[in-house]
This record gives sequence, structure tokens and C-alpha cells, in this order.
Amino acid sequence: MTAPVGVSCAEGLPRLVSCLDEIVALCDDLCAVLKRERDALTNGKDDALAVALTEKRDRLKRLGEAEDRRRRACLEVSEALGLGPVDAPLAEVAVRLDETGRTSLLPIKDRLFRSMKEVGALNQGNARLIRRAQHYNRHVMGLLSGAGPDTYGPDGGRRPGPGGVFHGRA
Repeated sequence: MTAPVGVSCAEGLPRLVSCLDEIVALCDDLCAVLKRERDALTNGKDDALAVALTEKRDRLKRLGEAEDRRRRACLEVSEALGLGPVDAPLAEVAVRLDETGRTSLLPIKDRLFRSMKEVGALNQGNARLIRRAQHYNRHVMGLLSGAGPDTYGPDGGRRPGPGGVFHGRA
């Protein structure tokens, strides 16, 4: 059930594969940035963290641009295959291609999913590190500031707090 590959598809498929290659390369580069971010987070390197965050923002912007190019190439291939003007999933596009077209898409699809999985795992790990640091910072700030005025004992009276370090003295 393969549709005849028209001129548009013959031109669009290499462009689609090229876009996917670019996205994989950008994801791999983002992985390196996320590893530097993790190192900066775990070792308390504020300057390195600022650099990593700037690089991360840049890589994400470039990934967005590459994804726009991929979407346009996929639309061109989808239309040439008779799927209509939709951004069809790669699996649906691959099913409609001839054997040569499928063999050009499948390896890049697998590399893309592996790379995206690594990006996701690194990003989630870094998010856990950040959440843990925020939790400890809030805890320390609570200890330093002492009990708030809305802390009451079992009888409804104000509970005497430990008097924090910032106990209103400036």
C-alpha cells in the first residue's frame, strides 16, 4: 500500500531526513549542556550554571526552529503521499513510503527517540536537583526567620517560637 513517490516527495524526503538529523544533533548538544547544568547544580558553581542556562535557552530556541523546518518538510511529504495537508506522525509517513524511503527514515527515527529519551531523563534529573535545593532553602529560611505570628498552641494562645535569626532586628 505504498503511494507512488512524486517529485515533491522525492525532494521532500531528503529534506525531512536532513531536518531530523539536525534535530538529533541539537538534542545531543542539549544533552551535553544538561550534563554541564547538572555538574554546576551538584557542585554549587553559580557562574557555570548561568552559562549552562544561557546555552540551554539557545539550544531550545534552535530546536524550535529546526522543528519548524521539520514540520514543513513533513507536510510536504505527507501531501505528496496523499495524506493531505497534515503533520503526520513519522510512522504513518514511513508506512506510505516505498522500501528505500522507509530505510532512510527508520534509523534516524530510532536515533531521535534515543536522544530525546536521554534529554528527558537529564532534564528530569536536573529538575529534581533544583526542587530539592528549593526545599532545603525554604526550610533554612523558615529556621532563620523563626515562628510566624500565626503559630498558635493547643489552647489557642500564641505559641512562643524559637526566635529566629532575623527576629525583627535590622
